[in-house]
This record gives sequence, structure tokens and C-alpha cells, in this order.
Amino acid sequence: MKEQKRENNVLQHLFQEVKQIPSQFSNSAKELMKINTLMVSALMLALGTILGFVFTVETGIPGAGNFGISVIAPQLVSALYGPIVGGIIGGLGDLIDCLLNGYAFFPGFFLNAILGQMIYGIVLYKKKLTLLRIIVSKILVAVLINLPLGTLWQSVLYKKGFWPIFITSLIKQPVQIVVLGILFYMFVSALKNAKVFEKMLNK
Repeated sequence: MKEQKRENNVLQHLFQEVKQIPSQFSNSAKELMKINTLMVSALMLALGTILGFVFTVETGIPGAGNFGISVIAPQLVSALYGPIVGGIIGGLGDLIDCLLNGYAFFPGFFLNAILGQMIYGIVLYKKKLTLLRIIVSKILVAVLINLPLGTLWQSVLYKKGFWPIFITSLIKQPVQIVVLGILFYMFVSALKNAKVFEKMLNK
């Protein structure tokens, strides 16, 4: 009986989360009209670029890709201002990364950058940023974007088989989820302790 009640509560919670998605997109679109949004987003875009230069390790292994912490900056934008703003910053970040690092623009990775940040926005926008919720957002991005689409784009780019790249990525993702999830949680906590996080919010 208790298990059934728990399952019903989980289903109700999931239903409420899904029900809020349309309003999250409309509210996020409104955030674009605010100066504070533009200023903080530009700052996080610059921070993400700097972190990409300083804290990125290139493995050169198909499926493993690069390991870095630059994603925490645009992810904060998604959490603060929602999926629309987050998606835009994700796309811009990918374009800037291509320009500054001399990478050839690849539409697949550009799409991944947008969709990934939109998922972060859907899960984190106007929510309490607990470590569990952050980890869940990372898992969703890994399962819906990084593993299927990321593997497909790398298979096309490197002209390698899909499944070998998928398996390598599957090994990498859990580590990345935990490490980047904890780092993002610590980043948000530090901003809150410094009384900066509240100033970033549009009220």
C-alpha cells in the first residue's frame, strides 16, 4: 500500500513537472527582454569560454571527446532564465568555441549545445537547485542528447562505427554526470553564500 502511494506521488510529481513546461518556455522568452538577463548571460558566456580554454582536456578518443567544466557557466544561465535563454547561450557558446579554437562548424554539435541547455532549463528553471535535481538534469542530457546524438555526430565526423563510440561514451558519461553535477552544485552554493545568486535573478 505504501509503495503504491509512493508510486502515485512520483507520477503526480512528474505530471506536474511536465505540465509546467509550456509556461517555462513562455516565461523564459520574457526573460530575454530584461537587461539583467542579457548582462549575466554575456558574463556567463565569457566565463564559459575562459573555462573552456583553461580547464579542458582533449582525449582524442572517439566517444570520449573532451572533458572540461565550461558547461557549468551556460548551465547557470539555463537555471536562472529558462530553456529559451539557455538554448541561445548554448548555441552562441558553440559558435564562439569553433571560432576561437579553429574547429570546423558542425551542425550536429551546435544542435546538441542548444538542446542540452534547453533540457537544463526545463529541469532547473524556477526550481530549488538541489544536488539531486542537478544530477537528474545531467542524466537526462546524457540519455537524450549526449549518448544517442553525440555518438551519431562523432560516428559521422570520425567515420567510425556507431557502437564502439557509444560504448566509450557510455563509460564516460557516469563520471561526467557526477563530477560536473557536484561542481555545478558547489558553484551555485558559492554564489548563494556570496549573496550574488539572488542578484542575478529577475524579480
